[in-house]
Amino acid sequence: MLTVARQMKSNCASMARKIELLELSQRKLLGNSSSCSYEELEATEAQLKRSLQNIRIRKEEKLLQLKAGFSHMFGENTWEQWAKHKEVVAQQSSSKSSLLSSHVETELQIGLPESRVGQ
Repeated sequence: MLTVARQMKSNCASMARKIELLELSQRKLLGNSSSCSYEELEATEAQLKRSLQNIRIRKEEKLLQLKAGFSHMFGENTWEQWAKHKEVVAQQSSSKSSLLSSHVETELQIGLPESRVGQ
């Protein structure tokens, strides 16, 4: 029984450390960590650029797949109509989100409520 308790305590400590590292990583990615050195900030910027490039490549692949599917099923004209509709919806969404962004709290908080009270 004592071994199980030790193992659980060890697991909790390990999880707490992982959470701490994830929160630090999140602060770095959001540019909110004042303890970062210049080199760490450069490395984070490079990482974000690589991630953004990978996202753009994947997005383009998905778009080509969608276009091929639409064209195959409904013809080229339907794809063009869908693309125009998507653009209008995106513009409407961005103007709504800019109005809401000042009212939305996006801070990640992990832990029991009483451990966050002093933050």
